[in-house]
Amino acid sequence: MQSRADLTKLESSNRATATPEEAKAIVASSIAYFGKYSVDEASKVVSIDIQGSTFANQIGSTSDNKRIITSLTANELKLTNPGSASGLKLELVFKRAN
Repeated sequence: MQSRADLTKLESSNRATATPEEAKAIVASSIAYFGKYSVDEASKVVSIDIQGSTFANQIGSTSDNKRIITSLTANELKLTNPGSASGLKLELVFKRAN
C-alpha cells in the first residue's frame, strides 16, 4: 500500500459517504496491491506479478510492473517506477523499522 503523507481526510470520517471530490483525491494519491515479487540482481530490477489491486487494470499485467533498484543499503531500499499508471516517474523509499 502506498499513499501520500498528506492524503485527504474525509469530512464525514466515513469512506462510504465520501464526496466525489474527496474520493477522487484519495484515488489519485494512493494505491494498494499484492502479488509475487521477483528480483533480478544482475539488472537491479524488481518485477511484480500483481494478483490484486485497488486499480484493477494492474492485475495480471506484468510488463508494466517493474521497479529499478537505485540504492540498497542495510537500512534502506530505493526503487524507481519508470512506468507508473499516472505517467509520472515515481521514487519509492523503504526504510528498515527498528
